[in-house]
Amino acid sequence: MSTEDAPLDPSGVNALLLADLGNRFEGNTPPPPRTSGEVTSPPQEEEEAPKPSKFTVLLSPDEAANFDELALEMRRVTGRRVEKAEILRVLIELGLKDLQMNPVLGAALRKRRARQGA
Repeated sequence: MSTEDAPLDPSGVNALLLADLGNRFEGNTPPPPRTSGEVTSPPQEEEEAPKPSKFTVLLSPDEAANFDELALEMRRVTGRRVEKAEILRVLIELGLKDLQMNPVLGAALRKRRARQGA
C-alpha cells in the first residue's frame, strides 16, 4: 500500500481544523469560529465605485499656459504636486458650495462670452 492509500489518523488534530481545511479545497470556505465575546456583523457586499466621467477640454495655447501656471502656483501653495484634474474638481466643488464664488464665476462667464462676441 502506498502512502497515498494509507488511511489518515486524525488523532491529536483538531477536527474543526480538518473540516475547515477540507472545505477550503472544495472552494467552500466557512467563516472562522468565533471566540467568546466577539461580535460579528453580517457580510457586506462590496459596492463598485461608480466609474468617473471623462471630459475633453480644448484650450487655446494661452489658456493651456495659464492652466500650467495655475498648477505650478498650487504646487507652491500646497507644497506638493497637484494634478490638473484635481484643480478642476476643486473648482467645481467651490462653484457648488461657496455661494460667494457663484457671482464671481457668473461675471467671469459673462465677460468671456462678451469677448468672444457670441
